[in-house]
Amino acid sequence: MGMMRRRAMIVLLLALLAPLARAERRSTPPAPTAPPATTQSAVVIERSAPDVKQRTFDPKNPPSDMPALRPGEAAVTESNFSCQTVIAATIIDQIPSSGGCTTTVRITNVKTTIKLGIVIWLPERGSRKLTAHEDGHRAIDQQFYAGAEDVARKLSEAMIGQRRVGKGATCDAAAQAAIKEAGDQLCGDYMAAVQFPATRVQELYDEITDHGRNRIREPSAIQRAVDQQKKGAADKAATTKPAG
Repeated sequence: MGMMRRRAMIVLLLALLAPLARAERRSTPPAPTAPPATTQSAVVIERSAPDVKQRTFDPKNPPSDMPALRPGEAAVTESNFSCQTVIAATIIDQIPSSGGCTTTVRITNVKTTIKLGIVIWLPERGSRKLTAHEDGHRAIDQQFYAGAEDVARKLSEAMIGQRRVGKGATCDAAAQAAIKEAGDQLCGDYMAAVQFPATRVQELYDEITDHGRNRIREPSAIQRAVDQQKKGAADKAATTKPAG
């Protein structure tokens, strides 16, 4: 049986910037205010159903849009976790200077859109074992994506009321920079919580199954990979925890 390889995932970190409310420049910082209460309208999460496609190819004449196979490979599965944010904020301070402007904003609304796309490439007349192995990669991604909405919601809710400071050539550019930094952080944290562990489980799954060449059943291999990933993450957290 030819070797089966899991293609590395693609990460998209996109922050889409919403229009900002205008505010008069203050010469002194405003008095601290309590963060507004998180409401249903302040946080919106859009989660699309997984977009899963299965395509077959002629190994002697693969299509141009298919990832190139390395020597000894028979199939490949690609996946793409994506995160987009639209953030609205109120400008609470602007400090122009000869070198540009420093702007402080307070985040008022967050809309986060998450998606998962998967393409399974299988050779024509591929074996059942080959198909089952690649479908295992699909199952792992969907398993992690099943809890992704809760992750995105918690991260988005935590953003409400936060103050962010940005710098730019103009005060508007500085405000946009502050919002972009917040959106990048949110999506980065989302990927760290969803995509990164999924990628590690995929690697362990290939190790346990010898890329699908041994006889272990795929559900058992997936569970072993998940258990090993959780243990590895717990061990890493224990070793990096500051001494109390």
